Amino acid sequence: MQLQVKKKKCIDAGMNDFLTKPFKKGDLLPVINKWLLGDEEVAELEELEEIDTDSDDVQELEELTFDLPEISADYMNEDSDDSGEDTQNSRAVFKYDEALDTFMGEKEVLAEVLAEFRERVKGQMTIMKNLLVNKKWEDLTREAHSIKGGGWNLAMERLGDAAALLEKSAKENKADESEKLINDVEKNLISC
Repeated sequence: MQLQVKKKKCIDAGMNDFLTKPFKKGDLLPVINKWLLGDEEVAELEELEEIDTDSDDVQELEELTFDLPEISADYMNEDSDDSGEDTQNSRAVFKYDEALDTFMGEKEVLAEVLAEFRERVKGQMTIMKNLLVNKKWEDLTREAHSIKGGGWNLAMERLGDAAALLEKSAKENKADESEKLINDVEKNLISC
């Protein structure tokens, strides 16, 4: 229901459509086709013209980003059992095939993005530990949110799940729990 409210707000604000993140190629192409082709037959990926990624329009689009609030609590808990117990350990450390699909089979690009993401998160670990010591809860929440999204988008389920728990704990200003969860995030990063 909350998602429908958010969608309505976006449409009311003048947007033509709505796509939640994280999204995959399979989610994006139908929306692009809908607006490029209207009622015409939906094009296959191979039929679409190659986009000039150096054009000013594409570069301008890449600079435009906004962050929607968390879409669904169910995303993090999709593997929870009926008792509500944490089943994070049943989640995959890293789903290579899923990540590769996200990058449309480009192994080199995926490897580069993964390496950059791991290095960035290593730096964020130090930052988050300092934020916790200084009780900078809002900043700690933001760092955890960033890792959560990156982890889930890169099919690093346990890392994303651990960061989601840290984000929630930091929002609630829980120092002891947040300290434990920072360590969990770090362990999950090492295992990726």
